[in-house]
Amino acid sequence: MARLRILAIPILAAACTPAPVDGDDDGADDGAGACGAQGLAEGDVTALLDGEDWLGTNGIWDLGGDLQIAASDGQGGLLTVTVRTDADGEAVTAVIEGGLPAVFSLGEGAADGGSAVWSPPGGSYLTRGEAQGELRIEAREVGDVLVGCFDFVAEDGEGGTVDFTEGRFRLPRF
Repeated sequence: MARLRILAIPILAAACTPAPVDGDDDGADDGAGACGAQGLAEGDVTALLDGEDWLGTNGIWDLGGDLQIAASDGQGGLLTVTVRTDADGEAVTAVIEGGLPAVFSLGEGAADGGSAVWSPPGGSYLTRGEAQGELRIEAREVGDVLVGCFDFVAEDGEGGTVDFTEGRFRLPRF
């Protein structure tokens, strides 16, 4: 009988270990996911732009042949991200319909043709050359809301760059 109890303890411990929840690997249902975007208001995009807090509102996403994400900052700035396939070459439409989470490369030469464009008043910055990044779509929530995160560096073609880090979004479909 003592042997049976010893064997049962490891089996019960393994059965009670929480599975990863929300895309992270800590086993805790913290509601944050790997991107930490679930707490955002619908339509919001937040990031650090060159180290300063940035907020985009009225953000949306849409899906044609490409996935497009867009948000404006209320000061004339527009952020647009476009992707075609994920890092494994799967079409974005199939990924959005059932292959999440998914990671997409941004920048010139990215296998998926993904890009990010930051258009402040009087300027335009694009991921190209060494200026690249990544978009991660964590989940598609009820009501067709995409949740995810991003980081990228974009350049203006004249040597100027902008750095978006710790970007997070929670966007309804257009």
